Amino acid sequence: MKMLCLPVLSLFFLPALSAQDLSRYRSLSLGMNLTTTLKQTGQELQHVDVLCEHPAVIQNVTWWPRSTPVNTRRSESVEQMLFYFFNGELYKISVIYDQHAIGGLRDEDIVESISGLYGEPSTIAPNPARATEHRFDMKQRLIASWTGSQYTVRLLGDPFAYDMELLLFPQQVNAEGSGHSRAGIYLGRRDT
Repeated sequence: MKMLCLPVLSLFFLPALSAQDLSRYRSLSLGMNLTTTLKQTGQELQHVDVLCEHPAVIQNVTWWPRSTPVNTRRSESVEQMLFYFFNGELYKISVIYDQHAIGGLRDEDIVESISGLYGEPSTIAPNPARATEHRFDMKQRLIASWTGSQYTVRLLGDPFAYDMELLLFPQQVNAEGSGHSRAGIYLGRRDT
């Protein structure tokens, strides 16, 4: 089964990124402006939600790749992508994978595939206890993370379903007192 799944996994992350570039997912890059991101995803300004206007403009937009003419491949594993902007600059990307597309794959299979893009993970979490053993712990579980000098990528799993999320964000999101940290507070800080 693993031999069959790994070639399929490579389709999920095409086009391939240069290894170790933790600021990029496909053709999107942290730091891009709102207009460029909308253009690359086929979205329009009317799809942008303004979460806060003062002291900084915090915006987000959700992209459903299968619902746009930009994506014509049926092998797409991404269910949706969320883009977060701080004063018009893309500072966080959230990639939610379609559980039907990744169903049957182990965490290790997904980590191996993502490692082809970002290099060896800096952290691999031990196998977590089943969700039924911790019924009230609704926090996403860390599966693996890739950390560089400026950016972090985290693979998270839902404790109650086989949902996976890949987060890309700059190190400043975790820095105390930075503008990105304040933006994270407004957005509910799903990255911790």
